[in-house]
Amino acid sequence: AELVPSRPPAPVELRGTVRTHSPARRRVTSMAAAGRLTAELITKSPQYMSCTDDYTLGLRAHKLAVIENLGATENQFDCIDLTDNDITRLDGFPTLRKVKALLISNNRVRRITPNLAERLPNLETLILTNNCLADVSELTPLAACKHLTVLSLLGNPVSEVAQYRLHVVRLLPQLKSLDFTRVKSGERKLAAGVGEPGVGPSSAQARGGGADASDNSEMAKRRAELKIAIANATSLDEVTKLEEELLALQSG
Repeated sequence: AELVPSRPPAPVELRGTVRTHSPARRRVTSMAAAGRLTAELITKSPQYMSCTDDYTLGLRAHKLAVIENLGATENQFDCIDLTDNDITRLDGFPTLRKVKALLISNNRVRRITPNLAERLPNLETLILTNNCLADVSELTPLAACKHLTVLSLLGNPVSEVAQYRLHVVRLLPQLKSLDFTRVKSGERKLAAGVGEPGVGPSSAQARGGGADASDNSEMAKRRAELKIAIANATSLDEVTKLEEELLALQSG
């Protein structure tokens, strides 16, 4: 009689175990981990020296909703780049004394934790371009960041508030650059006399601010054009040339 090979027994799956070779299982596990800033993601993300010689951790475009688990960085980085995620609150940081720059453009940030200065005590640069901060009062936690000298709030509703620049400079008198535009001594003087948001400066200050805005309208227009061009640049050489022109315009 012809022998028919017996079929191997079906694998037994023990209760509580996971069959790692199952594609369906892998897809589910991957989906479950999506949008989480895990220690594994941190260790596998790009780590590089930026053009400003900052040792940077690149966490761009992971659909992250919450800042968490950054203790896994072991305080090794000068800069953390969280651009292009879905973060709504600027919080969840452990104490990271080495971090000098935080890049968090193109998110949904609406709130800033009151203890940001305690968690990032040496923060110098904060790029919050294209987020959802709507009121000057929401920036109050930044007042405790005594080393913060570079801030961008372009594309946030708060940047449309009347006398916005003066209010921000009043809150952060040490700022050197706001929205990629140098903070001038004239702005500092006006900011020192500006009232709480909604009150506004005196009529003389308002006239001075209006004259300054009128005199520099063409420069402001050109700065805006350069910022858009930098955002859309496709090469490092192009970015460098545009930034040099912007810097020259700011110092003019």
